[in-house]
Amino acid sequence: MRTWRVEHRKRTRHLIELGGLLVKAGVVDLTGDDRAMIFGALLWMADKLQSDRRPVSGQFSSFIIVAASAGLLRLPRQR
Repeated sequence: MRTWRVEHRKRTRHLIELGGLLVKAGVVDLTGDDRAMIFGALLWMADKLQSDRRPVSGQFSSFIIVAASAGLLRLPRQR
């Protein structure tokens, strides 16, 4: 198989997996499959992650806090 075809298939598989994460996180259902809204949210998140205001770990913490307070985060129960 040609190299470009192998790379194309790897990229396609990666994109499908990323889309699956949006579905698993409930983003697709919450937005009513509004792709413009999802894209805007992803752009906002990328902007936040690129900002120099605080370290990346702090930014992820705030995303987790916002998601948990909105009821979007389903953490596994401790045993």
